[in-house]
Amino acid sequence: MRQVNLRVYQDRQEAVRAVLEEHDLDYVALHDEGDEDEDPGTLFLFPLPSQAVTDVFHDLTDAGVSEDAYTVLANASHAETPRYDEIQEEYSTRVRGLSRRELHSKVLELSWPPITYYVGTVLSALIATAGLLLDSPALIIGAMVVAPQVSSALTTTAGVYHADWEMFVRSAKRQFTGLTGAVVGATVFAWLAQSTGLIPTTMAVGSLEPMGVRLAPTALSSLAALGAGAVGAFGYTTDQSMSLVGVMIAAAIVPAAAAGGIAIAWGSWLVAAGALLLLTANVLAVNVGAIATLFLMGYRPVWFDRTDLRASLPSELRASVAVVALLFVVSAVVTGALVGTHIGYQRGTNEAVDETLAEPAFDDLRLKAVRSQYGGWAGTSPNVSVSVIRTTDERYPSLSGTLQRRIERRTDREVQVTVKYAGTRQESATAGAADGEYLPDRGSALGIDASRQRRASPGSPSSPLVSG
Repeated sequence: MRQVNLRVYQDRQEAVRAVLEEHDLDYVALHDEGDEDEDPGTLFLFPLPSQAVTDVFHDLTDAGVSEDAYTVLANASHAETPRYDEIQEEYSTRVRGLSRRELHSKVLELSWPPITYYVGTVLSALIATAGLLLDSPALIIGAMVVAPQVSSALTTTAGVYHADWEMFVRSAKRQFTGLTGAVVGATVFAWLAQSTGLIPTTMAVGSLEPMGVRLAPTALSSLAALGAGAVGAFGYTTDQSMSLVGVMIAAAIVPAAAAGGIAIAWGSWLVAAGALLLLTANVLAVNVGAIATLFLMGYRPVWFDRTDLRASLPSELRASVAVVALLFVVSAVVTGALVGTHIGYQRGTNEAVDETLAEPAFDDLRLKAVRSQYGGWAGTSPNVSVSVIRTTDERYPSLSGTLQRRIERRTDREVQVTVKYAGTRQESATAGAADGEYLPDRGSALGIDASRQRRASPGSPSSPLVSG
């Protein structure tokens, strides 16, 4: 519940009384004489169920009470008034929606100081980088917990809603600068780990389980990011705790930034392109999900009904807002096109795998996972990793070659296929390899040593290919 202190000038006193009586609220009115700089007024004090705050203040605004009026909303634990129990019961089943005043206060509380935000973003990316390199889910989750991404993601949305365009521009800059710093920090950290021998330089980082799910954006990853933004907006407009919401938003952003930095440090440019595209797509999806959810929940920007958008923009901020909005639109269009192309390629890859494993010759195999590097650009040769579970010890030397040919026909891409058998050996077919060549179980070659595989001669000491 809330204890409300509201001071209005005497000309609005009767209008406020009428609203409070209409809602059956018990109140105390204290009159003051004001001072030489202020007219006489009345201070209304009344308890209010949390769920009723939005309705009551909406009616007070319609009654002519200014949004700048002296207002204090304090948490209270108990109230004894003649009619409070009745109104509390009336609102007990409603979802608690915050009023505009409370929303603005909440988003200001969410905002991190600039230095703290940037340092927190970079540190969370470094922790996530260590977690990815060590294949440690615990460290990755820890990075999500300490990441401050909920601050900038929701303050951008709040800036649009409250027509606080300075907040909007500032938050957009923080997102871009913070995530750029996160990628650079992850790159430097991974390069140092590699150059100092903490991580083997020959390690195929694309084969690591946490990296494998961040090789490129997918339809499901985009939907998850939209969901994170939606949950963030719901938490922002209600009394729900923002701690877990912040973890969900960070989960869509921080590991992708770390994966991009690792791929850059290892010189795997196709993996880096996919990871950074995933990062961009998720950031945009979080913001779009938050803004769309506010509209679906019935919230409208302050400029939506009262005036036009241009009139709500301060003259000194119009250029900055226009640049940020243009960059957002262009990024959304370009990213959407690139993600859509990859999703089409991914669908063709999955169909080719399903068609192959449905043949009677492979009845003993069960598909576990299909992972691919970004395949949205023509002329690239993405690696495709197909993990299967087999119930017998039978070998399938032709499987990798068959998958390669069918994927290339369906996607019009030259691909490199790696087949992994759970707990047994691994077969591999690279572009141009003959059927029957295979890789011993030394880890996937997703993106890191693909060029060396194509150049090395089978059987040489440095070659990872072993003739079947």
